[in-house]
Amino acid sequence: MTKNILRICFFISIFICCFGNLLPGQKARSQKPSLVVVIVIDGFRHDYLTRFKSQFSRGGFEFLLGRGANFINAHVNHLRASTGAGHATILTGASGHLSGIVDNEWYDRSLHRNVNCVEDPSAPFLGEDHGAKDKTAGRSPKSLNVSTVGDQLRLATNLRSKVVGISYKDRAAILLGGRLANAAYWWEPTTGDFVSSTYYMNELPKWVKRFNQEKFVNQFFRRHWDKLLDDHAYAVSRADSFPHEMDYKGMGIVFPHLVDGSSKNPDKEFYEAFSHTPWADSHLAAFAKAVIENENLGNGDFTDILAISFSATDRIGHLFGPYSVEIQDQVLRLDRLLKDLFAYLDKKIGVNNIIIALTADHGTGPIPEYMAGLNIDGGRIDVIPSIVDSVLDRQYGQGDWVEAFLKPSVYLSHGEIKIRNLKSADVENTAAEELRRVREITHVVTRTQLTMGDLPPDIIPRRFLNQFYPSRSGDILVHWKPY
Repeated sequence: MTKNILRICFFISIFICCFGNLLPGQKARSQKPSLVVVIVIDGFRHDYLTRFKSQFSRGGFEFLLGRGANFINAHVNHLRASTGAGHATILTGASGHLSGIVDNEWYDRSLHRNVNCVEDPSAPFLGEDHGAKDKTAGRSPKSLNVSTVGDQLRLATNLRSKVVGISYKDRAAILLGGRLANAAYWWEPTTGDFVSSTYYMNELPKWVKRFNQEKFVNQFFRRHWDKLLDDHAYAVSRADSFPHEMDYKGMGIVFPHLVDGSSKNPDKEFYEAFSHTPWADSHLAAFAKAVIENENLGNGDFTDILAISFSATDRIGHLFGPYSVEIQDQVLRLDRLLKDLFAYLDKKIGVNNIIIALTADHGTGPIPEYMAGLNIDGGRIDVIPSIVDSVLDRQYGQGDWVEAFLKPSVYLSHGEIKIRNLKSADVENTAAEELRRVREITHVVTRTQLTMGDLPPDIIPRRFLNQFYPSRSGDILVHWKPY
């Protein structure tokens, strides 16, 4: 546990002890914090804190930077850095080789399909119309093999500490909460409601049902997301109109963005569009306050944990890229939202009784075409499965060699290899050697190399090893050039 705590402290980008540097008139903190608030901003790059610093409010990011410790040399130690893998690491200190969470999803050979990292058919959704008939609909942390800080806190206090994880993404809320969380809640785009599963409770609490009945999201139907500040404030970002941005569900690629999902009434299309706006974070922050109020967090005899994962930065980054006007506007709006949240926490519990930790699960890569336009080698590659099939056909005869491909993992057909009485190591190596000839690829490692520890002395293969879990990882893992 001590080693895990040390790993966590190095991983967290910003660790805040809000009871330090007390303001005049404030009392010294109690011996133990009443509440620990872990804030994860999905897809938040560290350079957002410096590029947009001059436009931050005094009570948001600046409050943390000015009164806490900022760990700037903090890195995830695994590939690949996705939402599931990142959130599984934050409060466990463990990468996928220990936690079992190698990605958002992986290929299950026994089921012959991809599975969600928090999928659990034995724990159905709680809420209305959430795909209860879908055999993949259940959610729980059963695939997480290690304990979180919250799990250990609950054990240490004979389950009297409370731990709650919330997010717009199921995997974020569940993996932050851990296996002993009192509850995890996530947002369901089918209805625009917060939901949970039977892993945590038999039915949604009455206060969650009341919160959902208020239909917070519907008030934004057909509203325009426009810029927070005047146009000149966005000179630090790329021109608003860039052809390779994504026009997601009719939102367009320039401000103002109409948010209606191209629908006549609030429905799933609108809700999914809404989740790609800054308003989604506002909705989650309102829900966080409701959790604190109704679960009475921070007011007991034992330390409680509330883990909040904001998802909008990640989704906006995917649509518009990290150098866009949209991502700048999102970060500035999130700064103001955090200011309001911190003020609420101070009024409700007192900042001298709270620890706040802020971090990210991963960063955000630039749009490849943007980098190529700057004469930096960039582009898209979508030929890995076909290259593997082609070279194995030539070497061993026609066959269905690739059972699945989930970047960065190629899952070979073990049945095809067995029928032909081939050695897995030989087939893996044949495919790997061909992939290493592709200009856009920098590293290729095989299952045999990883299991035998026969790796080149390089940080990339080592990070693959840290994320390798034999029953869930592929047979060939590929790493391509930046951009």
